[in-house]
Amino acid sequence: MRTPTLAAMRTLAAAAIVAAAALSCPSPIDEELLLVVDDEIAPSINVASPEPNSTYRYSVLVTGTVTDSSRDAGDGAGFVSTLLFSVSNDITLDRAITFERDGTWTVSPPDPSFAYAPATGNFSFTVNTSALSNMRYFFFTVLDLNGNHGDHVVTVLPDPALSAGPEIKVDDAAHPCPNLYSSVVTTSLAMLGWIDPTHYQPGTASYIIEPFGGGIPRPEAIFTPGVDGEFSFTFNPQTAPRLAGRLIVRIYARDEAGRLGEAEHQLFDDSEKPLGTFTVAADEQFTNSISTLLSVGFYDEHSGMDCMRFRNDAEPFQESDWVSFTAGDVPWTLSATNGTRTVRAEFRDMVGNVSAVVTDAIFLDTVQPTVSCGIDGGASCTNDTSVSLTITATDPAPASGLYQMRFGTDGVTYDSWMAFASPHDYPLAGSDGSKDVYVQVRDNALNVRTASDDIVLDRSGPTGSLSINGGDAWTGSTTVTLAISASDAYSGVTHMRVHDAQHAGSWQAYETSRGWTFTGGDAASKTVYVDFRDGAGNERMDAAVDSIGLDTQDPSIDTFEINGGAGTTTVTSVTLTISASDDAPSSGLSEMKIWNDGESEPPGWQSYATSRSWTLRDVPGSRTVYMKVRDTAGNTDSDSDSITYAP
Repeated sequence: MRTPTLAAMRTLAAAAIVAAAALSCPSPIDEELLLVVDDEIAPSINVASPEPNSTYRYSVLVTGTVTDSSRDAGDGAGFVSTLLFSVSNDITLDRAITFERDGTWTVSPPDPSFAYAPATGNFSFTVNTSALSNMRYFFFTVLDLNGNHGDHVVTVLPDPALSAGPEIKVDDAAHPCPNLYSSVVTTSLAMLGWIDPTHYQPGTASYIIEPFGGGIPRPEAIFTPGVDGEFSFTFNPQTAPRLAGRLIVRIYARDEAGRLGEAEHQLFDDSEKPLGTFTVAADEQFTNSISTLLSVGFYDEHSGMDCMRFRNDAEPFQESDWVSFTAGDVPWTLSATNGTRTVRAEFRDMVGNVSAVVTDAIFLDTVQPTVSCGIDGGASCTNDTSVSLTITATDPAPASGLYQMRFGTDGVTYDSWMAFASPHDYPLAGSDGSKDVYVQVRDNALNVRTASDDIVLDRSGPTGSLSINGGDAWTGSTTVTLAISASDAYSGVTHMRVHDAQHAGSWQAYETSRGWTFTGGDAASKTVYVDFRDGAGNERMDAAVDSIGLDTQDPSIDTFEINGGAGTTTVTSVTLTISASDDAPSSGLSEMKIWNDGESEPPGWQSYATSRSWTLRDVPGSRTVYMKVRDTAGNTDSDSDSITYAP
């Protein structure tokens, strides 16, 4: 068995006194009851930060936990009483922390950054390492109430940047193009950044600008960062000594230990102007609208495109004209006056280089052409499906000029555009009847004007009829009257030609009645033909035909006797004997008329007969009877006979 230490023996004696007092006093003991144990267990420390071989700069956050496992046995004597901290070779950073059982603590020398949680044993504090250099050891020693101790060592290394003084950062977002400027147009460059304010030595911030690869640098200039370390300064590359080409901006600052921090920012000289293409309305030559599109194809290889501006004709550019750059098609409104319109443009890159002025012109023509159309010279009808269109068109000044034409039949649907030319052959489609033809003519600016004309398509000839002398079978005259009737569905009957079998004669205006004279002597049948022509020029030969017999010879009365040739009669009632003939071509005897002496020839005719009862005039004496015969053709012959009436 182990021999108790002196401290343990003292603890046991105190415990015995307390126990004896408890047996002699029935009241509870309000003071803490101490258990006597042998405590040789060392307390422990766990350091979470810094990690072994981690780097330091101006400060290091130390965190960890202290514990004494003997306290878990309930002896109360294992309570951690002290935490000692030191840094190798620098006694100014030593700390001694004394923990009290009531949960309070003290730090020597005082350190307001120290924090401790009695319930968990967690602690933290900050070590100022701004004056340190080289590798260092962080030593930790923890002791309990019985003097047991535990140790822990952490090796820390200096950050390589520590030797450069305070940290300096340049804010690239301060520039549209962080690393570019133009030695031609840039007059002010702003540099923004941050210097670590924790260890910055006031009055030590400065900058210098050096041409890359040698040259005269700008003199060193002092600037003052804000309390939060942020800084800004501007410089003009145009100020003497003038800067051009690649530049290095060096920024310096020192910390409280006098160490120099440095940062640099490189600027590249982009003095090349933007290049590219620019056209109005896709480089068309003409337009009929002031609303158009500008085709933009500019680019900048270095800083990129920033903005652009446009002006019509000779209008001067304004600063307010600049708009954000857009590649491709940009809407634009031309000046409203017809004629050649010019658009001028400038383009600017991100560092301010402006392109040379570029222009493109287009001819504005908002006036429609004039146009008229005639079919077959203005004809009203045609019998040909291919007609000739005469298109008369002009383009009023300022004129872009006639360009194309196209055709249709309903004013809605049209054929494809073709080059303007007049005259133009055009086919008529479909059945006969009225045909409309529409023509659209457009100028080079694509202004369109429509005209139309109509014509009747008639491919069928007229029809008709003919009647000679009202339909008589015979005529005794070589001159007859023709009754003519004709019709045409579309263009109308305009001409006719009357002829015999030889198709003789010339065309004459259509009429419904006319005379005709036969030649060639009598004949049992004389035929007349009529040809018709309509307004479209269609001809129908022998469209009407009629025939009639021609008999120009008078008939002959061979015998005409009263009572068989007797010389006298006692009564007025007598018998007439008639015998007549008609030479070939014979139209045939058809009629006769009889009258007494002292009477006028009667107007009417009666049928021809060879015998006829008759009554003489009741006047004694020589009585004469007259007669006349007529053939079908109207030819006549006359005769008479006498007898003495003696009552």
